[in-house]
Amino acid sequence: MAPKLKPLKDAKDISAVPLTEPVLIEIAPTPTGREEPEAGTDAAQIAAPEVVEQQDDKPDTGAAKLQKELETMKAADKLRTDEIARERKRADDATKLAQDRERELSAARNEREQAVTDNISSALSGAQSEQESAEQEYASAFQNQDPMAMAKAQGKIARAAAKVLNYEAAAAELDDRRKNAAAEAERRPTQQQQAPVDIVTAVNTNPGLLQTERDWLLKHQEVLVDRGRGVELEAAYIKATRNGHHRGTDAYFQFLDQELGYKEKPTPKVETEDNEEEASIMAAPVSRDSISPSNGQSQQSNRVVLSPAQRDLAQSMGIDEITYARNVLKLRDEKKANPEKYRG
Repeated sequence: MAPKLKPLKDAKDISAVPLTEPVLIEIAPTPTGREEPEAGTDAAQIAAPEVVEQQDDKPDTGAAKLQKELETMKAADKLRTDEIARERKRADDATKLAQDRERELSAARNEREQAVTDNISSALSGAQSEQESAEQEYASAFQNQDPMAMAKAQGKIARAAAKVLNYEAAAAELDDRRKNAAAEAERRPTQQQQAPVDIVTAVNTNPGLLQTERDWLLKHQEVLVDRGRGVELEAAYIKATRNGHHRGTDAYFQFLDQELGYKEKPTPKVETEDNEEEASIMAAPVSRDSISPSNGQSQQSNRVVLSPAQRDLAQSMGIDEITYARNVLKLRDEKKANPEKYRG
């Protein structure tokens, strides 16, 4: 069983805990100047009106700011998800358009080549008929012993034979051209896959990336080459943002590394222990002290567990973790005092 978290009050002690681990922060109670309740008076009856009165007299700007920041992050994550979907659709549309254009060009080339083939075939057939006719004329002139007719027939035979040779050569050349084009089409996909891709230039010139994201992508170039790994990266990005991680932070990249298998995920046992600790603190009553029936120890309502994601969020917002924890407590108290406001 994982050890219980030690409550920390000092900012120096809190900062000494790695950002990848949760931390239990104990907020020092704020002096109110009110007298201690008389003996026998239920502390919760006094504390609850005090919270409501404080909310009415002085708005809880810290809790409201934290709630606004969370809503802003959710909206930004949705915009980013929509942007990825639009980019993927544009890429798919461009690919489809290129494929349609290639099919149109291929059909036009085939049509032109077929027309040329038909013309050559027709001309070759005519030349062969002309040669046969001249040969028949020569045979008739030879039978009649007509030298002039024989000479004319020989000339026709020679001219027809030359045409036949030219048309046969053209037909052979066209056939070779078709065979070479088919062989080139078969080799083209393999050549495109083996062609070197300038990934470094593509990543470094992408204006939508942070420098830390460029460094991470260049370290893991397989997510850009392998489509399957690219889909896994998109899914990991969405999960990271939904868990409160911000692009470019150390916790964000640690989450990606764990989701994509570059690092081992933390054991579920530790995570369960942390969640139980946080749940027990969040369930504490409004009164200052309460006795836990399970262990008989005093559990403070001014304690809060910040998860690694929450610590990362506080850092990205530019506030210290004690202030963030205080805002979490204020927001928790406000939800208890005014549940109708946060219902749904």
